[in-house]
Amino acid sequence: MFAHMAMVEAMSRELQKAEVNATNVARLKANVLQHITVLRQAAMMPWTLNKEGLKPFANQMTNMIIKAVDLAHEKIAEGRKVIIFTNNIETGFILTRYAREAGLNTVRVYASDKNEKPPLLPQDMREDRIEEFLEDPEKPLLVGNLGLLSTGLTLTEASVIIHLDHDWKAVKYKQGNGRIIRPSQVWPFVDIFDIVPVGTIGSYIFPMMLRKA
Repeated sequence: MFAHMAMVEAMSRELQKAEVNATNVARLKANVLQHITVLRQAAMMPWTLNKEGLKPFANQMTNMIIKAVDLAHEKIAEGRKVIIFTNNIETGFILTRYAREAGLNTVRVYASDKNEKPPLLPQDMREDRIEEFLEDPEKPLLVGNLGLLSTGLTLTEASVIIHLDHDWKAVKYKQGNGRIIRPSQVWPFVDIFDIVPVGTIGSYIFPMMLRKA
């Protein structure tokens, strides 16, 4: 947490040095957007900013994944299909592996992941996997990136969404939930779960995002 606060202070100092005028306002905007992206990573995926990768954050990430898989198990036992949204490639890979080891027949959709086979998943293969999830009752869990699954799809065969980590964009969050909250939803209600570790930057950002969604 202290490392992330130091990062915020450094970013603030850098932005304050910039002179705001007509010639550099575009560059300043790009700077702000870049820093916001880094802060979002620090909030829920700090391992992506750490030279040691996941190792120092293994307990936090493991607890989040265990909670997500436990929730999926519970809802699948009720005869329901579940979607888990994750925004980090490495987290999605580990989550999928853990879910399969826990006995859940899991379908994963991604664009590119060097850990997967195949490492690149073209559009037609992604569509095939989504169809497989929707039509096969023996495959009740879909793991995918919110950016890939938040628009242009009807996923009403699922009635549960679990957000494992967040993009922090209210519009994208609402669009993702809208894949199952639709008139064609056959289940009488839907469940949406958000996994947000207490005491992280994310626990402060999350309520603000909900107010915008």
